[in-house]
Amino acid sequence: MISICSSSRISTAIDTSRRPRYILRLDQGSREVTEYLDLLLACGRSKNLGNGRRLHARIVATGHQDVMFLANHILIMYGKCGGMEDLSRAFSGMKRRNIVSWNAVISAYAQNDRSSDAIVIFLRMLLDGIQPSYVTFTSVLNAFAGPELHRWAKLVHDLALEVGFGSHPVVATALLNMYSKVGSIDRARQVFDELAIKDVVSWSNMIAAYAQTGHGTEALEMFHRMDAEGIQANVITFVTVVHACVLVARITDARTIHCRIIEAGLESNTVLGTALLNMYGKCGGLAEAKKIFDKLAERDVVVWSAILEAYARHGHPRVALKLFTLMQQEGVRPNDVTFVGVLEACCHGGFVPEGRFHFASLVRDHELRPTAHHVHCMLDMLGRAGKLEEAESFIARMPVKEEAITWSIFLGSCRSYGDLERGKRAAEKVFEFLPHCRAGYLTLASMYTDAGMPEEAEAVARLMESRCPKKEPGSSKIVVRGRVHEFCVRSQWHPQAKEIYSYLDELHARALELGYVPDTRPLLLGSVERKLHSERLALAFGAMSVPGKRNSPIHIIKNLRVCRDCHEFTKFVSRTMEGREIIVRDTSRFHLFKDGVCSCGDYW
Repeated sequence: MISICSSSRISTAIDTSRRPRYILRLDQGSREVTEYLDLLLACGRSKNLGNGRRLHARIVATGHQDVMFLANHILIMYGKCGGMEDLSRAFSGMKRRNIVSWNAVISAYAQNDRSSDAIVIFLRMLLDGIQPSYVTFTSVLNAFAGPELHRWAKLVHDLALEVGFGSHPVVATALLNMYSKVGSIDRARQVFDELAIKDVVSWSNMIAAYAQTGHGTEALEMFHRMDAEGIQANVITFVTVVHACVLVARITDARTIHCRIIEAGLESNTVLGTALLNMYGKCGGLAEAKKIFDKLAERDVVVWSAILEAYARHGHPRVALKLFTLMQQEGVRPNDVTFVGVLEACCHGGFVPEGRFHFASLVRDHELRPTAHHVHCMLDMLGRAGKLEEAESFIARMPVKEEAITWSIFLGSCRSYGDLERGKRAAEKVFEFLPHCRAGYLTLASMYTDAGMPEEAEAVARLMESRCPKKEPGSSKIVVRGRVHEFCVRSQWHPQAKEIYSYLDELHARALELGYVPDTRPLLLGSVERKLHSERLALAFGAMSVPGKRNSPIHIIKNLRVCRDCHEFTKFVSRTMEGREIIVRDTSRFHLFKDGVCSCGDYW
């Protein structure tokens, strides 16, 4: 505890090496001022706002509030402690301000997620005739946090260029990050390309910019370019590249990056090990994820949560729940992310009593607040189990309100169990919150089709066409011999298209012999014949390109949810492959098909 009762007691265990260098120029008689500075620094490091306020009051009482560097460090302290109202009052009460004062306030607003306030202070500074420094530009650029500030991005960039800081390496890095955060990835790339010197920091930032904006393929390409130019990647680079692998979800890329990490001698790094575990868990490499988990010397809550979620995601809910028990036995306290994995396991395993228990335990035993993820897992679990009345009641009393996703989940459950009346109520809510999203319309139209009401189904389909933009075409990717092959519905562009369609016919014939019954229900307006869906083409190509290798799974990534008929077809095809696995990742989850069974239990 910092003592600030009197000036004679202003002394604690203070690290004087952290004092700003200009303090060394103070007269030896300024001991009290120096001690105030040390205490301000200590309050900022500990984020102790209460002590900071008391210290500020003491500085005012002793008449030192107008010492410029002390006044500036009061601002810095409040920013680090999150006392933004205190900061605003202190800044307004300053008799004199210098560039450090303005920079401190801009940086404080940026650090506390008050982007608009940071920009306003920056503009006020310019109107007051204060010349910004490179630190000013770095601080205000770091304040940009989302696309809503896009219109201010170019203004700040142009000002940086005008005063000669546009090519400053620190400012350029901040510009690159700023453009990625506001969604202007092309401008970020332009800033990167114009850098005179590109070091590991600038390369890593560009890779991160691609990864953070969902451009996983471009991030990986940038990493390989960096590698080719002889720039040695560091831990930060690899963590970002691992995230890019998660985005593209290709197990071949995951293994390649893992090899590079081993070559760099960084596999034992705890942060990277955790990232690798998470990557394999989300790229279909459960066995690799388990190996990394077993090797990690330190297993904190992040590591346990990642392996638990990996097993839940891959259709091993009982193993996931056993890991949860083991984790607690080893003294690791679960967090909110852990409970997402636990509830997903209960959901996919159909363990409704266990799910209810863990949801209640989250609050009762661990003093955590349920998030939207927890609520959606519970709702999905109840819907999967056919407990639609309980699910509807749960929506009415749930602690988190994210109604668009909530009602979409419930609508999907109503479709699975053919509850048209509840489905119509859910669809009305979905249309209210997501009027331009095709998914809700398609689900309701399918329910009408299943109920033998084709006219109502077509009416919903027409409503969808009038309200919604054209949907993203279905596509599936597969990597064969190091090359990515992408298929769309009715793909004809592939050089082996004739052979692929011929082999698909063979697979279809074999599936029919084993008892596969195609879905012959009428197609909705604008729908594509199920036999020509992209995942079937990718499956046929993968099976014919690498035939008969039991230890070579076929990995397919689909950009939409797998339809029921394709799911059923793939189950029957897996029976013809003598133990070979077919792994399909769609927008819902991983589907691991083997010997006629899917890990999702036919519910996704």
